Amino acid sequence: LVATSGLVTLARSRQAAAHFSELLQKPGAVRKQYCALVTGNAVEDNTHLEHWISEAVFGRPAPRIVAARSASVDTSSHKWKDARARVLSSRAAGERRQELLLELETGRTHQLRAQLA
Repeated sequence: LVATSGLVTLARSRQAAAHFSELLQKPGAVRKQYCALVTGNAVEDNTHLEHWISEAVFGRPAPRIVAARSASVDTSSHKWKDARARVLSSRAAGERRQELLLELETGRTHQLRAQLA
């Protein structure tokens, strides 16, 4: 079971909405962090997650295929893109569970879900 939630931001004026929209388009102007509850092997702070992630395989919305950076994807029929994220911090959240604070370095559709699966 994968549950997700998000943040909705409302502006009090069109001017404020336009300004915030502009900020979201500028690299580095807004810092977005993500919290994930994961089960499995322990992940250390400052771990870099680096993978290849495929375009949609069966249409949209669709699962993505993830491959290790060391994998040869040149001859694959899938379109691959670089996917990078960083674990800012981790803490125990029960038996074999961790709460991770992450920051994307690339922004691929369903990237964190795919990388943490």
